[in-house]
Amino acid sequence: MLKRSLLFQNVNIRVIHFENCLRKILTTSGLQKYSNSSQNEQTTTDNSNNDEQVFPNLKSKDMTYWTQHETDILKNAVLKHGNKWTYITKEYFQSNKKPETLCQKWKTIRLSESRPSYYNKWSTEENKLLIKGVEKYGVGNWTEISKLIRTKDSYQIQKKWKQVSKKKSGKWTKEEDRLLFKLIEEYGGKWNIISDFIDRPYNSCLMRYQTLSFKPWTPEENNKLRDAILKYDHDWDKIMKNFPDRTLNEIKKYYWNNPKANPHANTGRWKEEEIKKFWEAFEIYGKKWINVSKDVGTRTPKQCHMFFRTREYNKMNT
Repeated sequence: MLKRSLLFQNVNIRVIHFENCLRKILTTSGLQKYSNSSQNEQTTTDNSNNDEQVFPNLKSKDMTYWTQHETDILKNAVLKHGNKWTYITKEYFQSNKKPETLCQKWKTIRLSESRPSYYNKWSTEENKLLIKGVEKYGVGNWTEISKLIRTKDSYQIQKKWKQVSKKKSGKWTKEEDRLLFKLIEEYGGKWNIISDFIDRPYNSCLMRYQTLSFKPWTPEENNKLRDAILKYDHDWDKIMKNFPDRTLNEIKKYYWNNPKANPHANTGRWKEEEIKKFWEAFEIYGKKWINVSKDVGTRTPKQCHMFFRTREYNKMNT
């Protein structure tokens, strides 16, 4: 009996020892697997962090605005590789930017660097230099005058002189209105000649004519325009035949700015597909809303402009 009990005890001890060994083996193997997986995860996270440090803000394809870091990358890439836009998109932007967007952005960068005050108002010093340049070189020698005003080019100087040289301003008289219509019948849309006769800036003559000749659109005309667009698409010559009292500029302006006149335009909330198309077109064309609306397809230029303004307003207030 004693021998049997001792044998059973030895067997039980061996079984327990065997079970403990198996547990150790399993735990060690599990720890190794866990350690290997954790090391792999750490390496991947480290690589992702390095990528984020090298290329921040270059993750998604639906990027909207250019950051300062992106513009610096573009400048360095153009200095090294020139105008190889497809190569730059793959190597520097991971194909998140289209070659057309890079080309357009580079043009805007060059424009802003060459003309730093292009979008700014004219200062008093620049106006004085303009008058001195005209007195020295005469009217028409805009390239010579642009050497005095380094912040403006010849086209800007010519345009500004046409506004400054006109003496009259303020309210229009009835005699001026009559003279305006007579000159339009004689010269058509040659606003530079008309402004010389009336002695007002050409943009004020144009705005005055638009306000006097404006006719509000009726609901019948709106429906007629919708039907004409569905029938003739954008064949404006055929569409104009249905509107003998309207000019081509009036028809296009009303069509592009009013969603009710456009049968292909949506009037509800913007969908995700429309938003993606909008930002893709905005990267290519910028604030050229007619081109943006053509790429979107279901929104008018005015809707695109208002969508952009609301997004900018929300960003400013958040």
